[in-house]
Amino acid sequence: QSQGQGEGQGQVEIEGEGEVVVNFDNGLEESYDFVWLATGGALDMNLVPILGSLLAQRPIPTAAGLPQLQQDLSWDAQTPLHIMGAFAQLELGPDALNLAGARSGSAIIARTILEAKQ
Repeated sequence: QSQGQGEGQGQVEIEGEGEVVVNFDNGLEESYDFVWLATGGALDMNLVPILGSLLAQRPIPTAAGLPQLQQDLSWDAQTPLHIMGAFAQLELGPDALNLAGARSGSAIIARTILEAKQ
């Protein structure tokens, strides 16, 4: 478990058969099938099978192997998938690769989820 202190943060729990439950700081609780966290060195979406497949099915502009995400870090306006970490560098900048980027990226995504629920 991890507890955040700022806006759009909350607590994350793994329950039952791998269900991911996110408890936002405003009291909203949402369940997700999975949260995917991947690390590595090659920054080309085509080298990551799931991202390469997604790019083929839902093409978006890219730059040097990185996706040009929406400002809310979503893949595109019709795809409810948010990207963080190295593949979010074009939106988050150089901090995308460290804890500051993880914090700012998670705040952006949490705010987007909360706004969609209102």
